[in-house]
Amino acid sequence: MKFRPIPAPQLRRQPNFDLAVCVHEDWEAKGYYLYEVNATRQPGLATRMISAAAKVCPIETASIIDGREVSEPGIIRPNSDPALREDWPESIYLKAHHTQLGYTIESPSALPLEQRVAAHVAALETAIAAVT
Repeated sequence: MKFRPIPAPQLRRQPNFDLAVCVHEDWEAKGYYLYEVNATRQPGLATRMISAAAKVCPIETASIIDGREVSEPGIIRPNSDPALREDWPESIYLKAHHTQLGYTIESPSALPLEQRVAAHVAALETAIAAVT
């Protein structure tokens, strides 16, 4: 098993969240994409978030992103069972300890900053509106 860094004490003391979103950028990507970790047994927000981002940014069209199969254009739904994962990215830690619904949103680094920010804002606003 690989080393799992201990998160900051402030995070460990937090209550459960209705939604967690990790905001990233990917220097290799040509379009916007996201990871969805959804243990709610309800339809997720990924399709709506991608649709919102698509209004301001191209969506990644590759069938494999970061070595993972794509579920829908721009959407990756990885194995999110912490017991079956050797390494725990932040979204898996958050699922294990704080939330049943999480997203990692990725904008392509090559696009202008304003466009990347607008895509993230569109995805975030969509997700927040859905859970509030």
